[in-house]
Amino acid sequence: MTPGGIIILQENNAGSTAETFRSMIEHSGLSIAFVYGSAPERTRDYRFYFIGITRAGEPPPTWAKPR
Repeated sequence: MTPGGIIILQENNAGSTAETFRSMIEHSGLSIAFVYGSAPERTRDYRFYFIGITRAGEPPPTWAKPR
């Protein structure tokens, strides 16, 4: 990933939560900058959510910061 870059990962709560991916992301030298639309636990229906991923220690782009 280039400096200042961001990955937007789309997933769904029927199979995972954002926490499902945290250790894999951090082990890769990256960090979760934001999570949008995720339920705290898996759901029976498909609820799509997004995880913003940046390089560890880098701030997310201005548009991706929580308000």
